[in-house]
Amino acid sequence: MTTTNLAARFGTDISSRRTASMFRAEVVASIKSGAGPVTLDFAGVESVSDSFLDELVGVTVKELGTSWFHDNVRVVNLSADDRKSLLRVINQRLSKSASVAPSNASRAQRVAT
Repeated sequence: MTTTNLAARFGTDISSRRTASMFRAEVVASIKSGAGPVTLDFAGVESVSDSFLDELVGVTVKELGTSWFHDNVRVVNLSADDRKSLLRVINQRLSKSASVAPSNASRAQRVAT
């Protein structure tokens, strides 16, 4: 399992959708090439924008599914507030592609744990 500390890679205040998009492509390509699961470690991150979380996690979940994400990506050391933001952006992203919001909440919860 590969671990990336996001504070070391991007700094303590992370907010670029473009940066998240490029990093997402890198993470997904690594997993699909057989490198195995990835841990996204938010230790040291003081703030992360909803747009970064959406582009990195929300788009990945929408495109590849909650099961794929849960099997291949682990998110650790998010602050309580950032975890709430993560759940919110996943729910919003999933609700754009599905009509049943309650099931989206439980799917988002599985992804964020």
